[in-house]
Amino acid sequence: MLMRLRVSSMTIILTSNIGLFTKKNIRLWRTRQVISFICSRLMSVSRRQTNYGSINNKGYLNKVYQRIYILLVGYNYMIFKEQITNWQEWGDIFQSIPAFMPLIEYIFRIENIPFERVENLTPGTNAVFKVGNFVIKIFAPEESGIDQTLDLQTELFSTKRAIKLGISTPKFIANGVVKDKYHFAYLITEHINGVELNAAINKMTDNEKFAVGRKLRDICDKMNTPCKPFNGIDVINDKGRYRRWDIYSESFKEERLAYIKSYNYGNNIFVHGDLCLDNILLTPDGELYIIDFADAVLAPVIYEHALLAYEFNFDSALTQGYFYDYSTNDFIDMCFNGLLIHDFGGDIVTAHFGEPNIFHTLNDLKMAMKQKIKSDNVSLLTGDNEYVII
Repeated sequence: MLMRLRVSSMTIILTSNIGLFTKKNIRLWRTRQVISFICSRLMSVSRRQTNYGSINNKGYLNKVYQRIYILLVGYNYMIFKEQITNWQEWGDIFQSIPAFMPLIEYIFRIENIPFERVENLTPGTNAVFKVGNFVIKIFAPEESGIDQTLDLQTELFSTKRAIKLGISTPKFIANGVVKDKYHFAYLITEHINGVELNAAINKMTDNEKFAVGRKLRDICDKMNTPCKPFNGIDVINDKGRYRRWDIYSESFKEERLAYIKSYNYGNNIFVHGDLCLDNILLTPDGELYIIDFADAVLAPVIYEHALLAYEFNFDSALTQGYFYDYSTNDFIDMCFNGLLIHDFGGDIVTAHFGEPNIFHTLNDLKMAMKQKIKSDNVSLLTGDNEYVII
């Protein structure tokens, strides 16, 4: 049996040198065996010289490999075996190494990147794994209910912007889309040898925390600047961003909506949007790397600042280092107003201040916030510009 794959002006004839594929034996082989077998044969072919010259180049091999994959799909062969029809099903498997291993290996082979041991990383919205010296993020397919195209577009734009601004973030290696059982967009970056900041601060003195807070503020001041539109998200008016407030009382939701539409939030600038401490890496030499820009948006600066205040869990040293130019009252107002427009706002209230059923008005929330900050002994700028830890 001969199968011809047309690539540009060249024809590769797949004989026994590459392998004989039939409907029966393809179904018998496991995914990894099929992919590894094809790759090993392609690498062998790529080192030969033909009448058409050397074919040892990544672009050409990718085209050949994609054609072979199309052939496999023609035999009803899919790399990804799990079912994803809603957000719950995605959540059940997005951290599963066995579920994603064949897909990851396929991606690394076509990108001509060494495939090594696959390890889990801190979970987020998308599937993220460490593979040797690289990190691969596989975006949730549209069947999950998430618009992966927008996430990938946002991540690519935002990371390139950060690099241009001199902000430390992992370098791009590759990105693309695999059209398998589902369409999986992916992004591969270098792996940074660092510790997530939420773990690192547990071993820090107050002075070290203060210094980290100040360094992070310097980074955000470079990042939180005017920017051209890049994903069309409106943090105040997009109703899809209200869903985390759905479990609150009708009176609370109505008051919140009327408030944010009338409050003067100022100009929109670029914000990371999900600057939680596990998206900040601290390297052994003390450098801070910012990762995971998929939730970046144009929004008021307090959108960024408010999330960080809660991520600091109102730790006095971190808070004073970052919010050095805020008075305590300004800090409370910033936390309150920023929380009301943040995509994660409803969840943050539950995590820090209590269950939704205890908040009937916005004033209930603001009073709970003041009490929390007071009980955590957070004090910021005094009249003579000195920092104090109560």
